[in-house]
Amino acid sequence: MRPLSLAWTVAMAASTMGVAAELPASRANLPEPITTRQTLFSIPFQLEPAENPMQEPGEVQLYVSADRGANWQVYSRVQPEAGKFLFRAVTDGEYWFAIRTLDRSGKPRPQGTAGPGLRVVVDTTLPDLQLDARQGEAG
Repeated sequence: MRPLSLAWTVAMAASTMGVAAELPASRANLPEPITTRQTLFSIPFQLEPAENPMQEPGEVQLYVSADRGANWQVYSRVQPEAGKFLFRAVTDGEYWFAIRTLDRSGKPRPQGTAGPGLRVVVDTTLPDLQLDARQGEAG
């Protein structure tokens, strides 16, 4: 199965989140969901350059929520050069994603919280189509 690639550009000023439980979910600012049949897909990211070398990212973390932002877990950690995360959904459902970058000293950059940057609905259920055809009076 070929992974589905979902483009996601991460601006350093809006990409981080605080402690996982602190992520607010403002319904007005939610990104539109992407629907897929794929359970394995890549989430590419691009980081904008930091304003000073001390703030250069040393690690990029992918957070995921399977309950629309009520609970968040770190799903994966990669080096900034990786440029993408691989995600495998274990069940159908809506997944929210957020990215946090940590600078070389381990501090989140920038400080603060943001909502999800990506929403993906995984739906592997095949459609169930039922037809009820009847011949009309005209044939």
